[in-house]
Amino acid sequence: MMNLIKSVAILSLSALSFMTQAAQVPSEVVLGGVSYAVNPEERPSVVDQTLSIDVTQEENEQVEKHGFASAFAFDFKCRLTSKNTFYFTNVRPNDLQLVYTFDQTCANKYIEAKLTNLSNGSLDLYLTDSTGNEIVDGPTSWVLVPLPVGTYHLFVVNSSSSQRGDGYVDTKVTL
Repeated sequence: MMNLIKSVAILSLSALSFMTQAAQVPSEVVLGGVSYAVNPEERPSVVDQTLSIDVTQEENEQVEKHGFASAFAFDFKCRLTSKNTFYFTNVRPNDLQLVYTFDQTCANKYIEAKLTNLSNGSLDLYLTDSTGNEIVDGPTSWVLVPLPVGTYHLFVVNSSSSQRGDGYVDTKVTL
């Protein structure tokens, strides 16, 4: 069973990576009443990434009985959960950092995101749709909200006037 999960995870991570790269990023967003230019090339580093799959007892028994090849008949859509930790450094005062872009392919599945500030900067977390409209009224340090199908972006804003921002964002999304 572990080999099944590992193999499916590798294939799924490849698909997730492709989906994230394909998403369009708005060139400008207005967050908390302030307009920011978005540089999609500035991305935080992903330090930790895991993928889990919700496998039913019946599917588990089928793999044990018929082998790994039987798993290719399973539909894992909307049962893959991606967890990521995104580290960012030196977010300039009165600027923002694009943290994560993803395509939500399953209706009403939750995104969970938590911001940890490791600096003296005044950091806030914002979730927007593909056009830059806020999904959750910010500023906030965590997000837990069901999403319709679409493309979404997580941003960290440093509203400090003089301190740079460092920290990380933990995310959990079911795809």
